[in-house]
Amino acid sequence: MRFLPTGGRVGLAVGLSALLFSGGGCVSTAETHENLHSTLWVQTSAEYFAITKQTYNAATGRLEEIALERDSSTLAVILDIDETVLDNSPYQARLVRDGAVFDSETWAGWVAERSARPIPGAPEFIARARQLGFNVLYITNRDAAGREHTLANMRAVADPEAQDRLILYSGENGWGSDKQPRRDVVAARAEIVMIIGDDLGDFTSPIEIDDELRRSIATNGPWGESWFMLPNPTYGKWERSLYNFERLGELEKLERKYGKLRTD
Repeated sequence: MRFLPTGGRVGLAVGLSALLFSGGGCVSTAETHENLHSTLWVQTSAEYFAITKQTYNAATGRLEEIALERDSSTLAVILDIDETVLDNSPYQARLVRDGAVFDSETWAGWVAERSARPIPGAPEFIARARQLGFNVLYITNRDAAGREHTLANMRAVADPEAQDRLILYSGENGWGSDKQPRRDVVAARAEIVMIIGDDLGDFTSPIEIDDELRRSIATNGPWGESWFMLPNPTYGKWERSLYNFERLGELEKLERKYGKLRTD
């Protein structure tokens, strides 16, 4: 068989997976990366563009309905940032190009570039929410250490009126990756009438639960009413739930993922 010439653990893992799951025979595999198709789908497909625009259009319509019935100045709209407002697919593309996996150092470098583009539909939604008088806040698992870069990027491409005090980061005030404590802080000041995100953890807690329980929780969510989900096939808790959030090598992760495939 032919191992991927990308170097690093991902190329080896993908190559070995072809051997492990080919029925025992030695097969040739294309030069690829686990995230190739999902990253290309986000960056190039009309379908991804249509889904994000559709989601934000629906959310805008719902906000307009609420504004007719309520005093919007007492109401809050919460958005995640990554893959909800800012598009980080170029960072994912670099990982694909380099045969690499997520690394906090390279991620911090990407954040410092301040070059993420907006998710289609996000700037228009945010502008309309502000025009209607809603309080717009962001809850992100970006680290607070990069707040200067995040704020600059947000103001440049998505929300010119973004304020640092209205972005709640991971790593400040004792907050971890579970967003519920930060949602509680917002809820103590204003009624949350809408949340927009790309991960189940943007809407509810607990976050480190298996994939079957995640789907069960999602079944009962107020989707299209006060919760609006955007697609993110490139990374997220959905992926880590497939191997129960364990710290595994790349090959072990692939083995678990293959084991989750449904073939009937």
